[in-house]
Amino acid sequence: MRRRVLEPLLSGLVLLGFVVGAFIHYAHRDARTLHDGTRVQGLVVDTIKRQWFDFMSDGRLVVTYDLGGDHHESKVWLDNDRSEYHIGQEVTVIVRGSHVRTTREPNDPSPVGCALILVGLLGLGLTGDGLLRLRRPVAAPPPDSAVLARIPLRTFRIAPRRAVIDVTATELQVFLPAFFGRRRLTVPISNAAMECYPEDERELESEYDAGDELYFKDVVRIANFPTASALKDGNLLLLFREPVRAPPLRWYMALNNDVSFPFGFRESRSETGAWIDGALLRADDPRAACEELRRVGVTQVEAGIEWLGQHRELETDPEAQQAIQAEAEQEARGHRWRGLLWGAGWVLAVIGQWRDDFRFLGVALGLLAVAGLWSWWSNRAR
Repeated sequence: MRRRVLEPLLSGLVLLGFVVGAFIHYAHRDARTLHDGTRVQGLVVDTIKRQWFDFMSDGRLVVTYDLGGDHHESKVWLDNDRSEYHIGQEVTVIVRGSHVRTTREPNDPSPVGCALILVGLLGLGLTGDGLLRLRRPVAAPPPDSAVLARIPLRTFRIAPRRAVIDVTATELQVFLPAFFGRRRLTVPISNAAMECYPEDERELESEYDAGDELYFKDVVRIANFPTASALKDGNLLLLFREPVRAPPLRWYMALNNDVSFPFGFRESRSETGAWIDGALLRADDPRAACEELRRVGVTQVEAGIEWLGQHRELETDPEAQQAIQAEAEQEARGHRWRGLLWGAGWVLAVIGQWRDDFRFLGVALGLLAVAGLWSWWSNRAR
């Protein structure tokens, strides 16, 4: 337990210390050059527009100056607005060693500053994670002696913890750290069934089509958990005879704008909690995973939605079925429009940054705000 707390905490503090030290180094260097450097008159011969990734500078100045009988040309990173300078303008250039600056521009490399900010954010996140682990200890997973089988799920290689299904004598413990942190989705084996797609992952879509004629009185929630790329389809569908309560979502899932996810951050942490009827997963080896689950007693079904219909109350009234169908179609249209708004907003934001045009950025912010509010309104009841 101590190691799991200290590793992120100490790593975060080291990264924060490195970032603070780097900024102190640059501030000390700038001050020394300003105080002890050699001052000469220089001339602005060109200005360089900032790049799309550069959010800390407005570009660079190209200045020429004579020092020690030699003619020099240097590029100076800008802290001030590039429009304040014009070609042919005289500036005071200050030189100390390899550091060249002007009286107004310290010439701190902007890409280095951007990288330091990203490292600092990573350090801040690791430090916060360590402090949260220190304050909120979570029950340990089952000991290895109690785990009869461990089924690996697809996980990004850079992920610090792999998603797995731990099988004990009586239950399945689904470990999805990207969604639930250290908490586990626990399902009794007697309550579980599965549908496998070992040959063609795309079969999932046709299987769902086969269940379109079923109308459930209560909303059926099958949560899609992309533990690796969200572009890859699931190949292992766990279904539950009785709904299972999902663990509380991690805090950053509060920013999730995917309204197709069946429950929201607030609902998962409410007193009643979020209950789901199934989980769509991505096993490393779907065929081996299905064989292992069959061996421990999990029922395998051919048509999961039809199986679920045998364990849920169905709506038989034609008018009620039409209302359910209309509501589903309306939600699908809303989801498509929200996706278009998010995509258009980000495209316009990139164009505005590239062209340095605030009109594009203003429209982009408006579209993103509308999409965000719409997503929040759709999730508020969940």
